[in-house]
Amino acid sequence: MPFKNILDMHTHSDNSPDGNHSMTLMCEFAVSQGLRALAITDHCECNQYRGHKYDRSIRQSYFEAVKARSVFSGRLIVAAGIELGQPLQDMDACREALAANHYDFVLCSLHNVTGVPDFGNFDPSLKETDYEENIRARYRTPGNPYRECVKKYYDELARMIDRVDFDSLAHFTYPLRYICGVAGMPLDMAEIREQTDDCLFRLAKRERALEINTSGLRWPQGWNCTMPGFDLIKRFKDLGGKYVTVGSDAHYFNHIGTGIQEGMELAKNAGFDEVTLFLKRQPVGIRIA
Repeated sequence: MPFKNILDMHTHSDNSPDGNHSMTLMCEFAVSQGLRALAITDHCECNQYRGHKYDRSIRQSYFEAVKARSVFSGRLIVAAGIELGQPLQDMDACREALAANHYDFVLCSLHNVTGVPDFGNFDPSLKETDYEENIRARYRTPGNPYRECVKKYYDELARMIDRVDFDSLAHFTYPLRYICGVAGMPLDMAEIREQTDDCLFRLAKRERALEINTSGLRWPQGWNCTMPGFDLIKRFKDLGGKYVTVGSDAHYFNHIGTGIQEGMELAKNAGFDEVTLFLKRQPVGIRIA
């Protein structure tokens, strides 16, 4: 069923290294699609904070988001946010990034466990030059310890939930997008049920939000799954979770809002009556209707 009050709480402008479009174009598209609110959550990879000049790009992103908030006032709520990646891998950078601007919304994520490349990184040591073929080869290489990496991912995620100042936890099943979605490798979630339960319980106890990331509905082709899927969203609710955010993880303007309706429906079916908008770091419940 179609819902009103569409909020996209995870998007990237050209202030992210992998972003492609200006904030103005993103906001104009959001308005054209009838969105009520848009959060700009440009990347800040703490483990690469100065080397990749995130200390500069986060300030530019914030400046543009505040400007867009004024320009689109009355047509679109623009939340100035940040996606804080790998915060435990450089807590000094994490603290500096959080202190740099007066954010509306802090999204926290983990793209790689300590000492291991991003789960979605292209491996230049392999002969396959096509991205998806390269990822398949990476995880299908005999002896690839992907199961151990996934366990380490949830170990680090648990510590991150306890120690970092954030509002919503991004793409809870991020490794699966590449291991299962692209490479097609088997991974029985029962193997890590104790770890996922522990993370979701910690998240609920701290009264932080769980993100329903809808990027898996459009990429990779054929996976057709949110991150996390319904079972884990419902489990979060059962463990006492109060807040969920829904985000497209758009890196192109025309991906803004994609899958948000489906994400809201999953939230509703899991027992949530509201999705959450964050303004000035405070949760604002928006009824699913």
